[in-house]
Amino acid sequence: MSKLWEKLTIGQLKENNSLLVPAIFTHRQLELLQNKLQHKKLSNNEEAYFSRTVSKKLNAISSLIGMDKRYYLSGESEMLPERKKEALKILRKTERNHKGIKIILAGSFLYNKKYNDIDVFLITNYDKEDYWKDGIHYNYLPSDSLGTLFFDSISKISIANFDLNSIKVKEQPNINNLISKYQEVMQDINQKNTSWLKIDLRDLILECSYAEGKVVLNSKQLKHKLELILNHKKKTEVIQRMFVSAITNNFPSTKVKKISTNLIKSYKELMKEYRHKDYYGTLISSFQEVLNLAS
Repeated sequence: MSKLWEKLTIGQLKENNSLLVPAIFTHRQLELLQNKLQHKKLSNNEEAYFSRTVSKKLNAISSLIGMDKRYYLSGESEMLPERKKEALKILRKTERNHKGIKIILAGSFLYNKKYNDIDVFLITNYDKEDYWKDGIHYNYLPSDSLGTLFFDSISKISIANFDLNSIKVKEQPNINNLISKYQEVMQDINQKNTSWLKIDLRDLILECSYAEGKVVLNSKQLKHKLELILNHKKKTEVIQRMFVSAITNNFPSTKVKKISTNLIKSYKELMKEYRHKDYYGTLISSFQEVLNLAS
């Protein structure tokens, strides 16, 4: 992020000289600022004085009048006003501790009165462990996560220190990804693994929605749909219908039939060897329905 003095011009300083001196700067301070803009070499003492006085005044002005210009807000209409202000404070503080890193604050903290923690995502090329501090979950994401469905979803309601408009989804709907995620969700249900079910089902909903109409749900929409399904008395059937629709309506029928036939055969063989008959039975039923609709 460029410094405020780098955005100023000599003309602006001359035009506003009477407003700036002595209300904000002394004549000497304004002279130093002009010399900076003209790229004149300052002595060590002048550089130290500039940093100690002029820079601090400019930073204060920037925080008052340039705050919104420094950050990029997406889905602002969904945000609670008080949370937006608090998020900007968190983002500025995080920037001071993680200089030169792309940072985005997203999640239910911005739009829900009740929330579990505050999610801050740091984009970096280094492999680092996530951590929690003062109720804030700092998530490290690799730079190649930009353009993924996950990133596009969280960024739709977010505050970032970099422009999100130029980042487009690069992923394409993938039948193998959908099947793999569906199998994980069904396994979570079969094993009553509620913690993993939330994570895997959220990903499946995101994948299905994108496959259906290239629509990426924002985090609020995703959270709402996830809760509806998890609280449904027949959630397995609801998930099955969602998956079958995404598969049969958005991929070539010949490919769908071939994959489904092979999977049904494989599941039947696995049923003979393993005890999870309910799990494999559900999968067989799902892909039999896919076959029926694809025919």
